[in-house]
Amino acid sequence: MAATTIRITSAHLQSTVGKLVRIAGRVLSRSSETAVLQAADMGEVTIQLGPDSMLQPDTVAEIMGRVNPDLSIQEMTSNTFDGPMDMETHAKMVDYAHQYGELF
Repeated sequence: MAATTIRITSAHLQSTVGKLVRIAGRVLSRSSETAVLQAADMGEVTIQLGPDSMLQPDTVAEIMGRVNPDLSIQEMTSNTFDGPMDMETHAKMVDYAHQYGELF
């Protein structure tokens, strides 16, 4: 059985330490070991890159990974989106999913 992931924004990091999550946003910068993601709620999140990471600055991506105690996310896999993403709508959807989980 596949592990369950929780969609989050930067506001949910504290409550998801140690859990598998999915977070979407725009990649602001990248170094050899980390990237900075501007999440859908406009908060910045440090991504600890996996060995095969393809994340590049100025792309919109969804990262699946585990939230570390320092509130960074260890990337397991990621997907990039070809078109624009409505960050405000995505952030609202994630918040609604946390508030009304039984509907999702």
